[in-house]
Amino acid sequence: MEKITFAPHADIELGTDRSPIDIFLTLPEGGVNEKTGIILMITGFEDIPTSGYQQNVLCPHLANAYNCITAGVSYFGIFRDGYMRIPLSFINNMNRIYDANLTQEDFSNVREPLDFYQIVADKVLSRGVANLDLRCQPLLVTGRNEYQSWGFLPALDCLRAVWEVIKRYPEVDTKKIIAYGVNYGGYIALLLGKYAPHTFSVVLDKNGYTRAVLKHIVCGEVMEADYEAVLDIGDSERKLRVGWGFNNPWTIENERSPSYFSDSHRSIRSLMVQEHFRASETRYFIYHEDSAAAPIEDKDEFVGMLERIGSVVYKRVPDKNAVDNDLKRRIDKKIGQDDLRLFDYMCRERKMQLEKPSADTDFSLKSRHVFDCGSRSYVFQYGGEQGVTVELVPNREQVRDVKKDGGVQ
Repeated sequence: MEKITFAPHADIELGTDRSPIDIFLTLPEGGVNEKTGIILMITGFEDIPTSGYQQNVLCPHLANAYNCITAGVSYFGIFRDGYMRIPLSFINNMNRIYDANLTQEDFSNVREPLDFYQIVADKVLSRGVANLDLRCQPLLVTGRNEYQSWGFLPALDCLRAVWEVIKRYPEVDTKKIIAYGVNYGGYIALLLGKYAPHTFSVVLDKNGYTRAVLKHIVCGEVMEADYEAVLDIGDSERKLRVGWGFNNPWTIENERSPSYFSDSHRSIRSLMVQEHFRASETRYFIYHEDSAAAPIEDKDEFVGMLERIGSVVYKRVPDKNAVDNDLKRRIDKKIGQDDLRLFDYMCRERKMQLEKPSADTDFSLKSRHVFDCGSRSYVFQYGGEQGVTVELVPNREQVRDVKKDGGVQ
């Protein structure tokens, strides 16, 4: 596995300092030639590009079976559970709601999550409490002092990663650039199709989101946990359900805050804005199982929108009744649950064509895309040393650009 490190795009929304981004490449055993493509493998919340499965199983298989360079990206916010933090608000709410009589010193010897859970369980299980009140949320802190940009900065990191691979291997076949993502990674892959309509031959999404999910963005401001753990405590059959938050700076309560998650922020992250998509050579292959986190009705609407402008293959797996459950079991038996079998299934049985007709990309075309997001617009400019830059401008400037350029290019 080869590693490339590059400078990230600036955080144009919140202005946080950014760490360099690593790309981890797996090359086909036969070497890189003019028929070699690129597969951008975008991991979700539960995985990273350097995991054993990615390094030793999935990426080598995809590289060799499909003659592609596989690229995994350590995008912004990928290290979600860097370490845990017990905020004073957690202790105060525990004492107020459960009369727990806790102090910060009680957690001074906590070395791992199970230590924390045992302390909490000792205070609440004897009272018959199995679900901790959502006002009592400890924090998981994202590594590298990052937060959940929710798709936007990760997508920019992935776009720059593709550009870095093209620069390093100029002989690659730019007719064959594939974005493959699972869950949150699937959502990022779909955003790439929106932001760079002339670059990807295939976008393959498994169970991706379609819009901003506030519980993952504004910690503690909605009555849903970002992450939930259900644990057996000790040797008994008792279970404790604890909701966790993350150290995200966004807010939806204070409109004057520089971290206010506005309608413009939602719009650039949404896959449901028809005006943000245009006809292109990109083919979409979507596999989606119904879930509360990513409702299948949202994916149905998104697919319907895509079908009006391009090519979509949609494997829909509802989970609502016995007939649908039987369908799900038959599909799972055929393709398996892992990402390797899904890719093979889409290629062999769903006839996923990996190449697009044109070798052009947004980078070679020096494309300029203006996304009108209400009061502000995001202007993507491709080309130059960094591959892509994005500027956030007031809407009045966007209106003037539309008159000059004829709209989204």
